[in-house]
Amino acid sequence: MQSKSHTGAGDGTRHITLRIPDYVAAELESDSARIGISVNSMTNKILKRWVSWDRYMQTLEVVPVPKQMIPVLVPDANQENVQDWINGILPIFQEAVMLIKGKYDLKHCIETLEDYMRVTGIATDHKVDGQTHTFTVRHGMGTNWSIFIKAMLGRLFGEFMPNTKVEYEMQTNTISVRISLDSGWTDLPGK
Repeated sequence: MQSKSHTGAGDGTRHITLRIPDYVAAELESDSARIGISVNSMTNKILKRWVSWDRYMQTLEVVPVPKQMIPVLVPDANQENVQDWINGILPIFQEAVMLIKGKYDLKHCIETLEDYMRVTGIATDHKVDGQTHTFTVRHGMGTNWSIFIKAMLGRLFGEFMPNTKVEYEMQTNTISVRISLDSGWTDLPGK
């Protein structure tokens, strides 16, 4: 079984020189020492986050919300209101995928969700064993959020792979999704 990543790992690198204010350099040095990584690694993380996510946030009008507020904002989940949430969110999500990835298909939807979770500190794992893909999300935001994630992924898999069985395992703060995706799943047509 292998973990799947789409972040450009293995891409070539090049050396550049940057001029930054002293206070920024001091903060980078302090934070990287506290975390136990080099300033170079810290800077790479910051730049990768900018390229994969942050540069789109103003265009998408994303407002950062503390994780602890989500359960308060989403207090009750039932089948009807979760579907209402999905109906409201899906057009926004489709536009975000098109803006960030340039194409709306299952592969790019999953990548966008993984990017979002990574930059917001939600632990995710995508394992591949043959044709079986297992997506695990440790969100820490309660049962309602697990229900929401299940509904959102269910809608996406239903849109792109309507005849494929999806298995879900939900806990209060974690959801695991298993689906069989053949080698052509990344080429499924989008809208």
